[in-house]
Amino acid sequence: MFTDVSYHIAIKTGSVNGASSDSRVFVKLYGEKGDTDKVILAVSDNDLRNYFETARTDIFTLDTYDIGKINRLLIGHTNEGLRAGWFLDSVQISVPVHGMQYMFPSHRWLCKDEADGKVEVEIYPSEVLEIEKLINYEITVVTGDMRSAGTNANVFCQIYGDERKTEILALKSRSNNFERGTTEIFKIEALDVGKIYKIRIFHDGKGIGDGWFLEMVDIRRLTMEMVQIEVKREETTKKDKKKDKKKKKKEEEEVEIIEELQEVVETFTFPCNRWLARDEEDGEIVVELLTEASEELEMNSYEVYVYTGTMWGAGTDAKVYITIYGEIGDTGERWLRKSNHLNKFEKGQEDVFSLTAVDLGVLKKLRIRHDNSQASPGWFLDRVEIVDTKDDTMYFFPCKRWLAVDEDDGQLARELVPVDEAFMKKGDEDEDDSEATLGLEQKAMSTTYTVRIKTGDKKYAGTDANVFMTLFGTKDDTGIITLKASKTHRNKFERGMIDEFTVEAVDLGPLSKLRIGHDNCGGGSAGWFLDWVEIDAQSVGQKLCFPCGRWLDKGEDDGAIVRDLFPNPLQTEFYTPFVPYEIKTFTSDVFGAGTDADVFVVLYGRDGVCTQQKSLCVNKRERRMYFERGAEDMFIVELEDVGDVIEKIRIGHDNRGVNPGWHLDRVEIRRLLRKGK
Repeated sequence: MFTDVSYHIAIKTGSVNGASSDSRVFVKLYGEKGDTDKVILAVSDNDLRNYFETARTDIFTLDTYDIGKINRLLIGHTNEGLRAGWFLDSVQISVPVHGMQYMFPSHRWLCKDEADGKVEVEIYPSEVLEIEKLINYEITVVTGDMRSAGTNANVFCQIYGDERKTEILALKSRSNNFERGTTEIFKIEALDVGKIYKIRIFHDGKGIGDGWFLEMVDIRRLTMEMVQIEVKREETTKKDKKKDKKKKKKEEEEVEIIEELQEVVETFTFPCNRWLARDEEDGEIVVELLTEASEELEMNSYEVYVYTGTMWGAGTDAKVYITIYGEIGDTGERWLRKSNHLNKFEKGQEDVFSLTAVDLGVLKKLRIRHDNSQASPGWFLDRVEIVDTKDDTMYFFPCKRWLAVDEDDGQLARELVPVDEAFMKKGDEDEDDSEATLGLEQKAMSTTYTVRIKTGDKKYAGTDANVFMTLFGTKDDTGIITLKASKTHRNKFERGMIDEFTVEAVDLGPLSKLRIGHDNCGGGSAGWFLDWVEIDAQSVGQKLCFPCGRWLDKGEDDGAIVRDLFPNPLQTEFYTPFVPYEIKTFTSDVFGAGTDADVFVVLYGRDGVCTQQKSLCVNKRERRMYFERGAEDMFIVELEDVGDVIEKIRIGHDNRGVNPGWHLDRVEIRRLLRKGK
């Protein structure tokens, strides 16, 4: 049933010798509004083939009517099989629709010949936590009835409402989905987005015969809302009625209107009637759909001009993806596939792409990234220009930075904000000046997150797989970030190590959660024990800690290789936000003036206020690149706010490397004043 509540039950078997059981396990939940039946847990969500093995976690979903707040839990087994005895460590029940999570510690044997000989036990929750609250959606997908209309690819959907958007939702079940002429219904728990105005539906193009003809999508949204209902007042007895008919008339008028919390179901219909196939129509496998009733919004197409830089090695053969954000939602991540050039993103080249999406209104920002595939995938992106074809407006997004593991700050994704045309024109006439000012302005608009990731100090804790993560704020998320360029270690994610990464994003809002995982590549050494993740946003003045303490390994714990982590409020640190400074160093033009040493700087304001000592270069490669003879180098660093007047600076180096002596001509420092000057 669509109105049922899903109870997600994670059962952890202990790690003592012989803890596993071959018996069938059952549960019964007792709640404020009633209790469930005894249910045998037959099919798990995370499919570990063998259930209730030592030190593993099995996750089951129980769909039943709403029993309210859970008071206690009965769990036991049927005592069948060769090794029936079972050591139960703990049970965790998550109820996203209520926004609650219950922890039931057990840590005991359920075995005829161990401890008290019981094979079932009642447990009470030790703590009840609040988690992200979700609501139920029912998504009905109708595949067209024509030749080869069905698909074997994985289908995904994202829902946009007037309040927010959901995450990308995978539409999958145990049966063979999306066959020709079928109608499938998926029940999904996701964030309440408010009134739905559009959806994006797409598939990954995998499998044989991945082309798909989608007829329509129906979405039902279930919320609890206050509804006004009429209730008659208590009627008087029959005698009184006969006595006084006038009174009766009055009584009829006496109808009370009371508000009651009721389930409200809204239905939204999205007609589609088109192919999502590489070899049909426009070759797209992603489509945005509007509701039937939508009048104010319409489809729009955007022309995207991507300019690759002119320096040596600027081009890339990697796959490039773009997301465009406007006042009304975003386009989702799109692969820039069909350009006006056969060989895309070559040095000094302009590539033109066309994107179709629901009208975004005024454009706010864009995110562009590549997947780091192919040989020498590093890419120097000069700028992106976007033409909104509906009202013929042009937006300029300057970048002038590398998207490369071994250049700049090692990020493969950049978030860009639009500047006005005059700014670009000014840049053409006076090259040096414009880039400099731009760096500072863009830095002030974006937030730089320093991400520190601690691998646990356990046997086989490290991983060689590719690790990725997504940061979720209250306004937006960063999309997938591949963690390639660690600032601290060349061999990343080794046992007991802390790796540091830089992530830049524009306007995410306060961080609410973090998703981190790996692709399970790297053979037997793919499993990873993640201790914690720490995220420091200096421009916000906040350091968050996301504890994990679990395996991301197909063969350990619950078999998950992607986890959602939430900040621990007790470990959050607040401090005075940092501000960006632009520091330019001019190395003299005399013989042997350059250095490869580690150059640091300290800024002093009035009244003895000073910043911490900050190295201008992050790693060895940068130290080799900068501070050459006659060079002018620019750095944008975030440091404590020393006020509007910088009285003096201290600059020096650590005297390391060959011929570390440095002849410094001068240093120039700029910063934005508080009013954005």
